[in-house]
Amino acid sequence: MAIQQYTCNSGNNQRWEVQTVGHTYRFRKMGSGKCLMITSAWSKSGAHLRQSTCGSTTAQYFRFESEIY
Repeated sequence: MAIQQYTCNSGNNQRWEVQTVGHTYRFRKMGSGKCLMITSAWSKSGAHLRQSTCGSTTAQYFRFESEIY
């Protein structure tokens, strides 16, 4: 299932649990129990995301980095 931006409505379909795993984060959807996942090898801005069964693939683990312009 693709991830879409939508107006906030406080439903479980818009709630995510943030799980800390070492120095990375995984986002688990409250309604479906599935995890946010990058669908390609692209790791920069504009990467496509979808929900997928939670697992150990690195495509489900994220880290925050600052960019200096």
